[in-house]
Amino acid sequence: MTTPRLAQEGGDYLARRRHPPPPDDELVLQQQQQQPRISVLGDMMRSRNVEIILRRVTRKCPLALLPAAIDSLDTSSSSILGGGDEGVSASASMKNENGQADVIPRPSERLGLEAVIGLRQCLPTVQEAAALRRWLAVDPVNHVPTRLVRAEEFFCLIASMAGGTVSAGQKLAALEFNLNLRDSLQRLDGALNSIQMACAQVTSSPRLGRLLLRVRDIGNTLNKAQFRAQGFRLHSLLRLRETRTFVDENANILHFLVAEALAGGDDDTIEVAADMPAIGTAKRWVLGAIRQEIQDLRRGLRALEKQAETTDTSTNTTSSNTTSNSNCSVDKNETMRRCVAEAQEKIAAVDAKFTETSRMVAKLLHYLGEEADGRVLTHTAMNEQPAALLGCLWQFFGQIKCARGQHKQIQRCLDVIEGEV
Repeated sequence: MTTPRLAQEGGDYLARRRHPPPPDDELVLQQQQQQPRISVLGDMMRSRNVEIILRRVTRKCPLALLPAAIDSLDTSSSSILGGGDEGVSASASMKNENGQADVIPRPSERLGLEAVIGLRQCLPTVQEAAALRRWLAVDPVNHVPTRLVRAEEFFCLIASMAGGTVSAGQKLAALEFNLNLRDSLQRLDGALNSIQMACAQVTSSPRLGRLLLRVRDIGNTLNKAQFRAQGFRLHSLLRLRETRTFVDENANILHFLVAEALAGGDDDTIEVAADMPAIGTAKRWVLGAIRQEIQDLRRGLRALEKQAETTDTSTNTTSSNTTSNSNCSVDKNETMRRCVAEAQEKIAAVDAKFTETSRMVAKLLHYLGEEADGRVLTHTAMNEQPAALLGCLWQFFGQIKCARGQHKQIQRCLDVIEGEV
């Protein structure tokens, strides 16, 4: 019969057989991880705030890979700015201590805009980085970054980068600009496309011309022999619903306009909104806001150009003193120059598109008579276009649709037109 002690010894033996002890290096790593972390700087409030940000960032990018992600500046690739070959690899490779290739995804896959902004907020100061470097230099064997609290471990990783905190801040600013540039270019391109499409649809719609002529003729009929207008301002269309007719106290000029089109067999004119579906999107944009956003992009581009010049200068200074890591520096400089060149090309393209869109809006204003008698809109009034003009048309079309659904008033107007009353 097996005694309890022998059973216990047998259980320990089986446990050792099933779960062999880890190798020495893994054992050392586990012991280091089990040791309580210490703080050199002593600012626990700042450490907690930084750890909150790092907790969100490291869900996609491990803490050890953050310096490589910041240093790579790969957001200038085709995946961010929307150009280049599709066959470009989505990752960069580095060799570890064993000579094996470690695949590091692009920052565009690891670091989003929110993560980049958060990292810029929790960068260490120059004094903090210097204090941590002094602590590491006291005992290189026992004083390792993994013994520090998570925030100070991140500070050590940033301080170990070439250029330290200053360089990391500049590169994060470049990453933030590139990520903002992608979203801004997509939004601006969509806005300018919708404005151009709306301008083309308005100027090419035959039903809109017929409808506006009917409005002018009705106005001249109401004015009788006083004067005959050759045209009217577009915002006057919104007053038709407020003008009552002699037919019925509940009927207005819009009801009469719809009834006249129906009586003349031209009910297709009432469906004029179908010719201009792009107005619904384009009416939300104004040229002034688009121009301001392009100017903001140009200011960010100038900051990126300064960063490229600083990188070139620091590389030239370093190359004159040492020849190590020259290939890496050249690659980073080339990446920065490519980033600047692509940003310049994209911003120049959207600027040219904005100029063409402004010309189309000016032609639309002239087509609708908003610059009659040689009057030219002021710069402030032009900034409010095309939202003011297209919004007026869109609201007018909605009023027509609402008036057509009021059958009682429409029938009263039809009876007057057909001479039954």
